[in-house]
Amino acid sequence: MAQSYDNLLVAYRELITDFDGSVESLETLAAATQVVVAAQVSLVAALTAVGVELSNLFQGSAQSVREALLSEEELFTLRRSQIDALVEQAANTTDPEELNRLGNEINRLGLETFNSLDEDQQAALGPEFIEFFDGLDDLFGDQIELGISNVVQDQADLDIEVSNRLLAAAQAIIDAAETAARLEQERYDRYE
Repeated sequence: MAQSYDNLLVAYRELITDFDGSVESLETLAAATQVVVAAQVSLVAALTAVGVELSNLFQGSAQSVREALLSEEELFTLRRSQIDALVEQAANTTDPEELNRLGNEINRLGLETFNSLDEDQQAALGPEFIEFFDGLDDLFGDQIELGISNVVQDQADLDIEVSNRLLAAAQAIIDAAETAARLEQERYDRYE
């Protein structure tokens, strides 16, 4: 992608150098400018995406090393705070992609936390984890229902707005027709 962009810049610079002020040359340069700008936007988007992906990768690796150095209790406490923060975010969104991301992350962290416990701890805390996951099912179900309700309400509001606009347009047509008829009648009455 970077090599294609560099080649495009070379060709674009040649067009700039060859610009002779004619309409044809101007049209060619304008079209080439659009192509260059589109290529720049694509390249910046690709670089940004790679930057985010690599940052997440490296930060994830650093976090894995940090967590490996924690005691079981410290790791349990960390997971608990991470999960609590994610649950709070989930309770404040109806965005489907965000709900999906948060749900998967909470589920992953919850299972990792449960699986990090020994058998006795799992037996003792198992019911609490089951209750936690059942509660998540309720929370996410509520957020999804809220999102659907918001969409339905948005459509109802839009229907009212469209209806009001159509009625206003129809009334304007009726008013214009009545005014035209009245003016025509007045003109007719003047000539009689």
